[in-house]
Amino acid sequence: MFMLQFKKFKKIMNIFSATNTKSILEFKPIDGWLTAEAYLYRYTNTENQKIYVGIHKHGEKAYFHSSTDEELIMATQGSKPILILEILQYGEYKQMQDAENAILTEVDATNNPQYYNKTNGSPSFKRSKTTNIQQAADIVAGFESGEYNLPPRVDEKGKPIEPCGKMHIKELLARYEIHQVRDVQFDFSKVRDIKELIDAKGGNTDECDPVNVLFCQTYPNGAIVNGSHTARAIELSDLAQEAPVAIHTDMSVNGETLDMISNMRNRRPEKIKSDSTLEDLAALLVKNKIASVKFDFEGADALRIMELNNILLASDKKKIKELAVEKWNKYSEGSRPVVRVDYRHPDNKKKAKKQAKNKEVTGKVIAFGPLAAGAESKIHEKIVELIEMYPEIPEVVICYWCRTEKIEKKWNASVQPKLIQQWDSITQLMSPVEIDGIKYPRKVRFEPLIKEAKNPNYDPNVVI
Repeated sequence: MFMLQFKKFKKIMNIFSATNTKSILEFKPIDGWLTAEAYLYRYTNTENQKIYVGIHKHGEKAYFHSSTDEELIMATQGSKPILILEILQYGEYKQMQDAENAILTEVDATNNPQYYNKTNGSPSFKRSKTTNIQQAADIVAGFESGEYNLPPRVDEKGKPIEPCGKMHIKELLARYEIHQVRDVQFDFSKVRDIKELIDAKGGNTDECDPVNVLFCQTYPNGAIVNGSHTARAIELSDLAQEAPVAIHTDMSVNGETLDMISNMRNRRPEKIKSDSTLEDLAALLVKNKIASVKFDFEGADALRIMELNNILLASDKKKIKELAVEKWNKYSEGSRPVVRVDYRHPDNKKKAKKQAKNKEVTGKVIAFGPLAAGAESKIHEKIVELIEMYPEIPEVVICYWCRTEKIEKKWNASVQPKLIQQWDSITQLMSPVEIDGIKYPRKVRFEPLIKEAKNPNYDPNVVI
């Protein structure tokens, strides 16, 4: 990285027809940024240390930034040199979109008072909530084939002196977090065995599998997804200092896909498969169902996830599905402090009738009919039944309940308005009901029952 003073910076900015350079105290570009498709930049206000991160595509209309923050606008349009402008990265526009989103998401710029940005940016990819099975398989294949290995060092003749590039173990563990799917972070007997093998080689780690590092949505700054035992063994060894490393970046990888990648890279041979392995995969299936309730434990996606993790025996698949159902039921029952009331239950039917009775208003005679918000034909039938049963009662009230949030949204958006409009038209054609010499017009209206109640099985510490 090199630095340019104001005059030289002004010449470069003139290429893009920028209109004001007086506010720039210092410009810090990097080699190659001018010829790239796009670049990622950062403004730092030296008076308050506030930051703005943005991207720009060469060839587009010149501008200093796209922020709507008035303070930054005043600073960039002013004549006081208080801003440091840095070029952080350059490359394809989509790459810069993803890099911007990763940086802003990590600091939550939307809610961070130290950032001028009003959003966390938008990645070039669509965020998915469920496991992308093919993506996981492709990334695992890349790690296993050596495609993502760091370039090895070479001798004077350009011949590689090692099978894979390496990093100093202290730098590796300081720079990257360790992502672990299993509850037990490390198998210390495995760490000890690897350490003994390394020490027997005099500290040479050429035969060790590379430590796998992945940059993704969960870890925009990278995390170790496989090889943590190797890394810890090298750290404990008095003879070894470096670890072979493979690094891959894919910011479209979500949390569920990350778990599958880690599971696949840590999969054990069939002969030593343990119950904890089955527990891990059951938990992964449940995470997918939490992300999308349509995910089916008996479906093709669940089957493929198991087979890609070397689960081939029918008995193991059955065990995983049983564990997944058990975990899902426990999660469903205990993860929420309140639950939607199901008035199909006999005890709840009594509560529905009691609620309906409590809605009676003094001076008015009302017929109630607790009913699920479902098929319109059944609701119509219920209203007709009540009108015929109580011809002397002017107002019919249907106390309804919705079994799911989806049904409730549909009811509020379309079903209820349609029913109200239909029955308003019908009741206007009906003769009013006379009570004590007073004529009351016919009416049909809808009242919701209490939709949620305290969950008796709630456990704030429930885990998958």
